[in-house]
Amino acid sequence: MPARNPEEETPLSSAIEVGKNQATGPFCGHRVDQFVVHFDMDVTNKPSGQRMRLNEVGLYTIKNGKVVQEEFLYLTA
Repeated sequence: MPARNPEEETPLSSAIEVGKNQATGPFCGHRVDQFVVHFDMDVTNKPSGQRMRLNEVGLYTIKNGKVVQEEFLYLTA
């Protein structure tokens, strides 16, 4: 995966403002090539002004010491 410039604006960053972004982890399981991180975010939709809380888990797969795949899992009700 190419390195990202954190200062570069993306379509998502131009549409939301992040008020809180807390990451917990990493959590390791029985696979040596994967780990997860829990993200808890408070974001505001810039166009509408609506605030929302987002919880997600990022599942990362490692190969040769580098992250080669990211998957984001969301709680659905």
